[in-house]
Amino acid sequence: MNLFDNAELAIPCPQCGHEAEKTIGWLKSHEQMTSPGCGSVIALDSAELKKGIEAAEKSLRDFGRNLSRLGKCR
Repeated sequence: MNLFDNAELAIPCPQCGHEAEKTIGWLKSHEQMTSPGCGSVIALDSAELKKGIEAAEKSLRDFGRNLSRLGKCR
């Protein structure tokens, strides 16, 4: 399980604009979803999502390391 898997994102439908709340974990495991507003099938770019999540997690790890270094500089 990933740090962000339970975080929710609002996914807008490109056809009708209706937004659906989905967790990142759900989005990573699905290639498409159906718009609750108009029924259109929305293709999900899970590879791009995974890249963004990995970059965010790396930034958080780096931030944590930098914070721990600040405490040791005293």
